[in-house]
Amino acid sequence: MKRSIRVAVRAASTALVAVGVSGVVVPIANASQNLTIVVGQGEAGVKIGATEAQVEKAIGQPGSKEHFETETIWKGFKTFRGVVSFDHHHRVSSMWTANKKLKTNKGISMESTVAQVQHAYPTAKCTLGTGPGAGPGEESESCTLKNKYHGRTVATAFQWRNNRGSMEEIDIDLVK
Repeated sequence: MKRSIRVAVRAASTALVAVGVSGVVVPIANASQNLTIVVGQGEAGVKIGATEAQVEKAIGQPGSKEHFETETIWKGFKTFRGVVSFDHHHRVSSMWTANKKLKTNKGISMESTVAQVQHAYPTAKCTLGTGPGAGPGEESESCTLKNKYHGRTVATAFQWRNNRGSMEEIDIDLVK
């Protein structure tokens, strides 16, 4: 009888919930398991067009929300290193991640080089000087793929702060 209680307690503690500092119960089962980037669709189970509830189910609640005239930005997730943006209809319009554990189905991750991205995605357009803000003496680089998802054009951008370092972030955005 003791063994069955121990198994039940272990199962409940690993699969149910985590309680945040605020006392809010946050589901984490999906967030820690989905380590995929789907080019042109999403990251860590969050997809372009998803609702706020779907994002919370996939990666939990954000640490903060910033509201602007045409968008809302969620960031500070416990299980997702990145940002999710919502349009005025409260649907995901863009996201980025810097999580080194996430990978595409072709093995591209934050550890990948420009050459590896170009080999995995030969149609990616790679250009110098278009990545995130480079520091003095650095040249940024970005490799972008565009495709359709639910009839809308989506861009996936692999971004380096400099062409000698590791990737800075992976962005997925609706093209307006």
